[in-house]
Amino acid sequence: MKHPQLMLHATVLVFGFTGILGKLIELPALPLVFWRCLIGAGALSAWLLARGKLRAIQGPDRWRIGATGVLVALHWAAFFHAIKVSNVSVALATLSTAPFFVALIEPPMNGRRPNWREMLLGLVAIGALAVIFDVTPGSGSGIFWSLIASILAATFSVLNARWVGRHDALNISRLELGVAMLTIGLFAWIQGAMQWPSGADWAWLGFLGVVATAAAFAVSVQVMKVISPFSVAIAINMEPVYAIVLALVIFGESEQMNGGFYAGAAVLVGTVMVDAMIKRRRRPRLQR
Repeated sequence: MKHPQLMLHATVLVFGFTGILGKLIELPALPLVFWRCLIGAGALSAWLLARGKLRAIQGPDRWRIGATGVLVALHWAAFFHAIKVSNVSVALATLSTAPFFVALIEPPMNGRRPNWREMLLGLVAIGALAVIFDVTPGSGSGIFWSLIASILAATFSVLNARWVGRHDALNISRLELGVAMLTIGLFAWIQGAMQWPSGADWAWLGFLGVVATAAAFAVSVQVMKVISPFSVAIAINMEPVYAIVLALVIFGESEQMNGGFYAGAAVLVGTVMVDAMIKRRRRPRLQR
């Protein structure tokens, strides 16, 4: 992949629309995620089939990648539920804790010692969260579900970095989205929560499923061939900045930011820049 950092940040910009779409779509969280995954998996399958690259993943990894798809489903369900019970700003800012959880989860999963630089930058992201928002008591439920979504995102990011070294990223994404669709569909059916989208929702779901799911999710997996899970998580910390600005413009007072947003946003941008600078300095030494 050419220019992986550029592709990653373009994908993060697309991800910034996800929270906005979650607010615009009237469906509850479970059917919203089901239709998103159905459209996304269908779009990826059609693309791969048209290019003659549709491949079934064989062996034990098929089940492991499928299990990762369950985590993806639960992550999106928790994330969209957080938006429904609070707002876009609270949900996405809390999701900024993902790098800290990656720094905690990735070393033991890969049998290495913790990277204290990553731990420090992850803690900075949490500090930025505290700076950005003077959280009101009514936001507690949104923060709780966003933290669950953050832990799940950190876990499946680390796992995807492992799978992408063995299999094609697009076929990994197709399998995970398909399993996510079945998982959420089962939950929704058991709870009697499945709903058919309204006319307006179909347009938003189409963009969410094709662009912000099939395309963006596949690219985010593909870049892990050359970019670490932690660096991907740090870059995705820019998503709240994009989304909160968009939410303020679209939804107005319900997404009102306090003065700490600008300081917190600067910290988030700084973590991305510091991480990129350190990786750039280390790369020549590693290549010698």
